[in-house]
Amino acid sequence: MAGFVSILGCWLVFRVIFLLLVTPDMPFEILPNLHTIHLLHWTLFLLLALAFYGYIVVALGSMCNTQIDLIAFALPLFLIFGMSANVMFGLFENPSNLSASVLSFVPPFTSFFMIGRTGVLPPWPIYLTISLLLLVSVIGVRELGSMLFSRAILLEKKPRGIKDIARIVQSPE
Repeated sequence: MAGFVSILGCWLVFRVIFLLLVTPDMPFEILPNLHTIHLLHWTLFLLLALAFYGYIVVALGSMCNTQIDLIAFALPLFLIFGMSANVMFGLFENPSNLSASVLSFVPPFTSFFMIGRTGVLPPWPIYLTISLLLLVSVIGVRELGSMLFSRAILLEKKPRGIKDIARIVQSPE
């Protein structure tokens, strides 16, 4: 919980610093735009992002002997994570563009794109659809990760590729 609070605090501090640098003559007129709904929005999607990526990393970590193995397995995941986080900062200036609206429905990108769209939140039906889609994706990733973790944690011979991982997931217990 302390890690989550520190992440949220850093995001708020960076947002205030961003506002101070972009509009140095009137930053305090912009700061009231950070309403409670925006903070709740950030909290919801940040928690869902931590859960989504956390379950994947834990499942991959259960199959690895060393941190080097984990980095090799999780590199594609970290690439998606990094690209999403970088694009998110670009969305602060134009949060309602078409690509952000479409990629908000793709679960690996949803959390970051929705955080980037904080300035212009979608209508409630679309917002609830995106939230439920991400929540269902988190539950699905949790189930898949739990299955992979329970089978991989006791392996003596660790997998070396995607085919080995698929074989572990498909094998009966």
